[in-house]
Amino acid sequence: SDRAKREALIKALGTSGSIGGLAVAVELAGFSAYILAAKASAIVPFVGGQTLVSLLAVLTSWWVVLPAVFFGGKWRV
Repeated sequence: SDRAKREALIKALGTSGSIGGLAVAVELAGFSAYILAAKASAIVPFVGGQTLVSLLAVLTSWWVVLPAVFFGGKWRV
């Protein structure tokens, strides 16, 4: 049952756009996604580790994802 819910969530958010897919990926990866973002800061110029991890946390929070999924579907052309 839990697996079916997870797969349905992945399908719903994965098809809604990149921010939904990012949120699902971070949710499934857990803390390792934030570790990867901190390590990626060595590759991405002009961005510090704390900034990149904070940006990832904000972009994948439900305060951002739900309005983006809801209003993003209304603004599609």
